[in-house]
Amino acid sequence: MKSYSMAVQGSRIPQVEPTDPLYVHPSDNPAQPLVSSVFNGDSFDNWKRSVSIALSARHKLGFIDGSYECPAASSPLHSLWQRNNAMVLSWLLIL
Repeated sequence: MKSYSMAVQGSRIPQVEPTDPLYVHPSDNPAQPLVSSVFNGDSFDNWKRSVSIALSARHKLGFIDGSYECPAASSPLHSLWQRNNAMVLSWLLIL
């Protein structure tokens, strides 16, 4: 697993840096459209590229390409990973 910058403070949820995939920007929300066009069955390559760029800009591409694996359930990062994974799923499902 990759190592990202964060400060662990006792038993509290770790604070993550804005460049960390587990960081959720205050403007990010589940109802926010990821890309402007809904996939309609045509031009999959263009749609996929748009989605990949949007997720990469938010440091979330690893959630769909498998490069950012879910931490162990005992890890203090597990709940942060679950929250981010749910956010990414919501972005993809509203497309």
